Amino acid sequence: MRGDFRTVSWATILFETPTQTYQTYSFDGFYESYLPLDTYTIRVEEPGLSYQDETIMLSDAGTITSNTYMYQTGVPIPEFSTYTSTILSIFICISYFLVSKKTKVKKETNFQKIVK
Repeated sequence: MRGDFRTVSWATILFETPTQTYQTYSFDGFYESYLPLDTYTIRVEEPGLSYQDETIMLSDAGTITSNTYMYQTGVPIPEFSTYTSTILSIFICISYFLVSKKTKVKKETNFQKIVK
């Protein structure tokens, strides 16, 4: 996958000064933010990808374009915590048990109607 260029949605983009932090998110690889004049350290983060830092200085009525390439870290992205997975598994087992029991009762009732 090295050499793949893909846009990232929902990457966290932090604009940090010594006194304040501003945050926004990307959408299809693009983001837009309106900030007061200052010098910022921009950090782009996305789970499963390495973060990138860049320092910029905003001038009066300035527009800055910044492109970032983030490498895969190889760290798996957990979709669910262990607790959530356990609860979900128990819920699925109970649901399956209840549905199969209900279906079995209906089959027996239909069979008794046919026999009579």
